[in-house]
Amino acid sequence: MSQNKTKDLSFFSSKKTDVLKVDVRRLKSGEFIKKYLCCFSFANLFSVVRNWIISFLTVFSKAFLLSLFLFSCVKSPDTGFAPGGTALPTSPVSASLVIVPASVTLAVNNTFSFSASGGDGVYSYSVLFGSGTVLSTSGSYTAPGVGGTATVRVTDGLGNTADSIVTINSALQISPNAPSLLFGGLQTFSAAGGVSPFIYSIVSGGGSINSTTGDFIAGSIAETVQIRVKDSLNNISDAFVNVY
Repeated sequence: MSQNKTKDLSFFSSKKTDVLKVDVRRLKSGEFIKKYLCCFSFANLFSVVRNWIISFLTVFSKAFLLSLFLFSCVKSPDTGFAPGGTALPTSPVSASLVIVPASVTLAVNNTFSFSASGGDGVYSYSVLFGSGTVLSTSGSYTAPGVGGTATVRVTDGLGNTADSIVTINSALQISPNAPSLLFGGLQTFSAAGGVSPFIYSIVSGGGSINSTTGDFIAGSIAETVQIRVKDSLNNISDAFVNVY
């Protein structure tokens, strides 16, 4: 084959009609291959850079839109974020359940009404410990006929509970209950049981009595005088004095 002989090799460029003629000797020497590989590397590099730029712009645009959304929200310590500057609604927080009073002193057979506050507002009463009865809906408690202690509990609709301690004293009793006195004589009465303070009074008959100390002075007429002591819960006990 002649050295001047050439061979046509077709390579597609930016214009599909262009044909690159390469000398066979140059092809054999590897010069063309080096130039082709160089062009191929730059083409790959351009493609990588282009793809990276597209990815960056995509991520940046999403981040930008997210930041606009967050800046359009309102932050409140209690309600949190809400789009468009509107606070999110929250459920009301109920106050702690409380029974009133937390403790009480009664005498036997006394009636007392408990109340409650807080919780969800739906209350049910019961005797947790000890004796006595309570109406579950009203909280009205009736003490037993003997002294002691009891625990009354209130429970709300959510299962929260609160307790009250009830001290039950013995029945109110005046002493002495049937003394005899001469005209103008002195007798001091006292009280036990019940719930202090106590108030003394003359229900019928003559004479005089100190309402706080219970000191009674008989009159000058022969008679029977009725003396009464009353405690803070209106329990009463009577004595009868024979004056002669």
